[in-house]
Amino acid sequence: MGKKLDAYIALANLFGVSKKTNVALHEFAKDATGLSEQRNRAVHDPWLLISPKTKAHRFEVTARRKLRAELVPMPTGDVESLAENIDKLTARFETLARQILAETHSPSPEVDDSTPTQ
Repeated sequence: MGKKLDAYIALANLFGVSKKTNVALHEFAKDATGLSEQRNRAVHDPWLLISPKTKAHRFEVTARRKLRAELVPMPTGDVESLAENIDKLTARFETLARQILAETHSPSPEVDDSTPTQ
């Protein structure tokens, strides 16, 4: 995915998350990578509305291993589906973050109020 997520995973491992949580983090990172590419395409590619205006296309240009420049149909439903998938991934991250906190956060030591302080 990105450097921030890589750093987050490294820190979670440093603080001793369980193997199960580590596996879940790596699965999350894999899913986030693909989804972030789709999101970046939808946000940053130029768009073209072809008559009738209900037919929207992105102009995708990429040079990964092979040069490609083409119009890619992007119906409203696809954009809405992408947004829903991003929301679901965000919810997954929030759940993982709570799990990591629970696994790595040690409670503060109890303070004995009967001991006088100076």
